[in-house]
Parts: sequence; structure tokens; C-alpha cells
Amino acid sequence: MPAPPRPDLRELRVDGHLVLYDPIERVSHLLNETATAIWTAWRDAPDDPGALAEALADRYGAPVAQVRRDVDAALAGFEELGLLGDPPSATFRPPQWGHAEDAEPAVPRPDAAATTLAGRFAALDHRFEVATTDPALATAVHAALAEMADEEPGSQQAVTCPRYELVTEGDRVSVLLDGRVLRAAAGPDEAMAFLFWHVHRQALQRTDRLVRLHASAIRVGEVVVALPAPPESGKSTLVAGLVRRGYRYVTDEGVAFDPATLEVTPLPLPITLDEGSWPLFPEVRQPPSTAAGSMAVEPGRLQPRAQQPGGDDRSPARLGICVFHRFRPGAATELRRVEPPEALVLLLENAFGLDDADDARFEAMIRVARTVPCWALEHGGLDQAISAVENVIAMLDREPR
Repeated sequence: MPAPPRPDLRELRVDGHLVLYDPIERVSHLLNETATAIWTAWRDAPDDPGALAEALADRYGAPVAQVRRDVDAALAGFEELGLLGDPPSATFRPPQWGHAEDAEPAVPRPDAAATTLAGRFAALDHRFEVATTDPALATAVHAALAEMADEEPGSQQAVTCPRYELVTEGDRVSVLLDGRVLRAAAGPDEAMAFLFWHVHRQALQRTDRLVRLHASAIRVGEVVVALPAPPESGKSTLVAGLVRRGYRYVTDEGVAFDPATLEVTPLPLPITLDEGSWPLFPEVRQPPSTAAGSMAVEPGRLQPRAQQPGGDDRSPARLGICVFHRFRPGAATELRRVEPPEALVLLLENAFGLDDADDARFEAMIRVARTVPCWALEHGGLDQAISAVENVIAMLDREPR
């Protein structure tokens, strides 16, 4: 006989549909009406599939033999998906999005000390400082993180916070955190790219009070347009293209919003582009002093500046649109509206930190699925993607409030 449903699964209901979230595998399952009825009945009385089929047949006025086939098929499907029985071991759980755990590289700790302070910064709840052995590198780091300078009262006093050090020895630049070597980089560009990645990661891991999505984002007026996507789906390329069009930059990697208000807190680290995207942005190949437009540029990275005079990109803004997107080379552009049940599944697929999330954060995800216009976009090129997102933005004023 099939086992009872796993007790650790989250049951989330949206618009009459049931979504099961598996916190071990970090996947969600949207059940149709029949599967929902069978799941709920089996959860309440996991004793006898035959008795369950008879009860459901009586409830819905259907033939017992047909219902029994549906029950057996559904229970077999639940079992195949790992939704029945004891939860699998969570002793080892792969890091989300393939991020490797920090491991000290097999190189000696550098002898030099980083004495030039690039500044103190705040990325969500992650406050940190960066020091270097090279004043020119300190200037570059300060310029790249200028929009994240920590200006909280008292923050410039002697307050203990994590300290990154970039130590140059010949062609190598070691990246350290509180004295521990994180990476022996081949040069300053690689060291800065690793530093920004690590800050992103720490910011998203240390912010349990916020709901976090693997997404880039721009700001349009008083709302944020979130662009959730799995890794290698063109997230950075799309947000860089939108920023170049004049939209205000919010984040490249992680959208973090308050579960009570749905307000997004900006995380404006530099946009890091894969080399494959460089031909779309010729400015990344120019040195910073010759970069044109409103972006200060370093190889492979874009540092967006405020796109509206007097605009405060640090102020939170309400999450107003979600566009789940994916780049597929050669694909035709397909944009479609996503209804709340599917939107919830996509939100869960692109969420950070749900392993031990409380009810408030899951309820916030349901609220977003129900109240924020959500779209799915597949595209084969940057220009097509930008046009599709702009079409969605144009519809915003017509959405019911």
C-alpha cells in the first residue's frame, strides 16, 4: 500500500489550486482538481485506496471503477515524485544555483597587508568594508560600490564588520575575508568579479527578514519590475539592456522584498556580463575614462548610475511586475500572461532561502502571485526581450489596482 504523504511538504493554496513545495528538493508541484481531491483525502485518511475511491465516487457521483483508476494513478505519481513516506535526508543539500561553498585555495596566505580602505558598504543587511594594498584598486572598488556606501549614522565609527582584503602580489590578487583566503585571482578584474559575487551571496544569505528571488530588476516610476530567471538565462544581459534604454537599475542578481509591504530594497552591485554578451555592449571593452553615456565601464562589468536626475535608487519601491524569462538561441519571442497558480510555482522555483522559511514568507509569495501581474517570456535575442518587457510595462497603468 502507498505510504502516507510526507509531513514536511508545504501545502499552498491559490485560487482554488493546490501547490506542494518540497523543502528538501526545492521543487514545487501544481496539482489539478482531481489530484488535489485525492491528495487531500489521502492525507486525511491514508489507509485504503479502495475505500478512498468509494468515498470520492460517492462525493462526486462518478463510477467507482473510474475513480479507483484515478486514485491508483495519482498515488503512483505522488510516489514517483517522492511526495509520500519519510522525508529524504537533508544532511547534504547542494547549494542553490550551483554556488560552491567557500574553500581556501591551496596557496599560502599573502604576507602583504591591505592598508588602503576602499570604504564601508551595505548590501541589504550585509555590512562590510574593503581594503586593498593598491590605492588604484581601492579607487576602482570605491567607484564600483559607490551606490552602496554605508551612510547609516554611526556606521563610520569603529564598528566591527566583515573585512574583505584585496592583496596584490605580482600578477596575482588574493581575496581575503577576515584574514581567510577566499580566492587567488589571476588579476584585479577577476578579483573584483569574485568580490562582487561573494558580496551578492552574503547579502542574500544574511537577509532572512526579506523574501528573496533569483532575479534582476529595474524601477519604473514607483514600482519595481522583477525579472526572475534560472542561472544562464540571460538575466544580466536583459537588465543591462534595459538600463542602457534609460530605466533605473535596482539589482542584477537578487530581488529582496518585505513580506508585509512587498517593497523591494535595491541591491545595486555592478552588472557582471558573461563574455558572450560583450558584443551586445561595445562599451565594456573601453577603458572607464572613455566610456560614453551614463555608465562607468570596466571590462565585463557595467556600473549603472541614476538614470533620472535626482532619483534615489536606494529608496524601496513596491514590486509591481514579474517577468519570468529565458533566453534560447534562435527562439521566437513568446510572451504570455501567467495565472496565479503557475505564477506561484515560478516564484518558488526562483526563490532563495525557503528551507526554513516561516509562514509569512510563503504567504507573501502567494500574495505576489495573486496581486502582481506576472508574465512568462521566452526569446532569442536582447532587442526582442527589451521590446517584450516594454510592452508589459506599457500595460501597467491598465492593470486593476
